[in-house]
Amino acid sequence: MTEEEIRKIEAGYSEAKIQHTCVEWYRSRCKTWFAEVLSLNFDPRLLLYAVPNGGQRSKASAGMRKYEGVVPGVADLIFQCGSNDGEYCYLAIEMKTIKGSQSSDQKKWERVATLFGGRYVICRSIIDFCKIMCEYVGKDYDKELSILLFRYPTYLGTAIDVEKEREKLKRFTRKLNRGYGKRLDQD
Repeated sequence: MTEEEIRKIEAGYSEAKIQHTCVEWYRSRCKTWFAEVLSLNFDPRLLLYAVPNGGQRSKASAGMRKYEGVVPGVADLIFQCGSNDGEYCYLAIEMKTIKGSQSSDQKKWERVATLFGGRYVICRSIIDFCKIMCEYVGKDYDKELSILLFRYPTYLGTAIDVEKEREKLKRFTRKLNRGYGKRLDQD
C-alpha cells in the first residue's frame, strides 16, 4: 500500500479504530526495537497503554470512575518511556480523526503533561504515529514506514467496527426494553 491509500482509508475511521491500528503496529515492532533488553524479562508491549477516560457511561459508572481517580482530558495513549535524546520522560498521545479537535480539558491536561516533563502529541493516522514513535525512540522512520506500508492490512485484523457494535447494543437494549416494558438505558 501507499501512504496516500492508507490516509484515504483512515479518513473514514473512528478515533478508536485509528488507535487500534497504531497499537497493533507498535506491538508488532517493539520487540525488534527493544531486542537488547528482552533478556531482562522485559515485555516492551507494556510500555504503551491506553487510558480508558472517555466513552459512553451511565451516571453510576461515571461516578465510580471519578471516585477511582479518572481525570478528564488525559491523553488516549501513554508511552511510559523516556525519549531517545533524554529530553522527555514519557510520551502522551491524543488520538483524533482528521476533523477532530481537543476539548478544553484535553488542552489543560496537555499543559500539565508538558510542564512535568512529558511530550504531548496529537496523532491523526497510523502514518503520524509511526513518524512520532520513530522520532521519539530514535528509529529509522523510512525503514519503519516501508514495513508499515507493506504490512498495513495485518494491523486491521482484530479491529472491531465500534459504530456497528454500538448499533448492536442499541438494538439489544430496545429489545430488552420491549420485553420488560420499561427503559433500561435511562438513569
